[in-house]
Amino acid sequence: PMTVTVDFFAAPLDDPYIVGRIAALNSASDAFALGAQPIAALASTTIPLGKPRKQEQLLYEVLAGGLHEFRKMGATLVGGHTIEGPQLVVGYTMLADQGTDPPLTKAGLRVGDRLVLTKPLGTGVLLAAHMQAKCAARWMDELLPTMLLSNQPAARLVHEFDIRGLTDVTGFGLAGHLLEMLRASKVSAQLNLAQIPLLAGVGQLAADGVESTLAPANRAVETNVRVAERHRRDPRYAALFDPQTCGGLLLGVRESQLDAVLSRLAELSDVPAAMIGEVVDRGDDATSIVVMSS
Repeated sequence: PMTVTVDFFAAPLDDPYIVGRIAALNSASDAFALGAQPIAALASTTIPLGKPRKQEQLLYEVLAGGLHEFRKMGATLVGGHTIEGPQLVVGYTMLADQGTDPPLTKAGLRVGDRLVLTKPLGTGVLLAAHMQAKCAARWMDELLPTMLLSNQPAARLVHEFDIRGLTDVTGFGLAGHLLEMLRASKVSAQLNLAQIPLLAGVGQLAADGVESTLAPANRAVETNVRVAERHRRDPRYAALFDPQTCGGLLLGVRESQLDAVLSRLAELSDVPAAMIGEVVDRGDDATSIVVMSS
């Protein structure tokens, strides 16, 4: 069976080669989260108005970045379409081989599963700060390798361990994507703010009021979040609603396999993964996320 996904975004950086790499990884992440192997990609690109030669060079660098990542994951760029517009927009339609296994769904979480996040949060805050010339170089130096880390190796852990709940954390933020999983699985969750990993600079920027333009809309799920008032001022609480670009995976892991999964993730990359909470029975109540801090 073939799985087909599509994703795109307005370029968050000025380097077209890096933008192409990020766009490829961002688009392929949807396929990885379904347990599929990307085999081909079709590009959809909006190129800013300008001289044809400059446009051609820009497109070449964007697609070269994408092809670099596709080749590493075992896929190739087979075509696409380009138009002119006010800003650079890049995305890909991914064709992926689902193999003999059905697509992984968001309905696999089980009571007692530990929630493991494979990348720190905060790309939305940092990219917003970058647009406002408030992102320090040392913060960007940590952000870029994190966004350029493929989710493919982490997604393959579903074949090594008893992992049935899996999704990638992207535009709706951690809280939004977790709530989708909880509703589909008919369970609730407890999150520990103290264990939520943040990228460097995110805490300081959040305290200064910097946030992505999508963050307010992501807070619509707060009606399903139970949290003490004192915790609302914690930057890690704000990060729950931060939209992620090339965010990590959120895994539901059996407690007995937690240490082994974290060890394997540490072997796969230098980007730190973390156990951030637990899946609990929702009882007769509506699905909710209970936020605590130890």
